[in-house]
Amino acid sequence: MFHIARNARVDYVRRNSCESRPPENGIPIESAQPLPEQEIEHLQQADLLECALFRLSEEKREVLILSRYEDMKYEEIADLIGCSIGTVKVRVHRALKELREIFFKMSREKPLCDVKKS
Repeated sequence: MFHIARNARVDYVRRNSCESRPPENGIPIESAQPLPEQEIEHLQQADLLECALFRLSEEKREVLILSRYEDMKYEEIADLIGCSIGTVKVRVHRALKELREIFFKMSREKPLCDVKKS
C-alpha cells in the first residue's frame, strides 16, 4: 500500500510541480491565547525545521519522513524504495546531517521561510 501511495505521489510531483512546497496547514495553533515564551520559541523552531526539511532533495526528505514521521523500520523502507537496509541507513544519516546543517544555517540567518505557504 505504501508503495502504491509513494508511486502516486512521485507521479503527481513530476507532473504538477518542479518545486516542493510544505503542506498548506503548517503547524496548527490550538488557541488564540498568548503562549508562554518557551512555547513560542518551540513553534518557531518547528517552523524553521519544516522549512529546512523542504530544502532537502526529494530522496533525502522521503527517507526522513518515512523513518522519523511515519515510524517505518529501515527494512520496510528498503523494501518500499527497492534498496538494501544499509543504503537506507546511509541515506538517513546523510539526510540528517544535511538537515542539521541547513537548520543551523537558517537559524543563524533567521530568515522567513522562502517556501510559500498558503
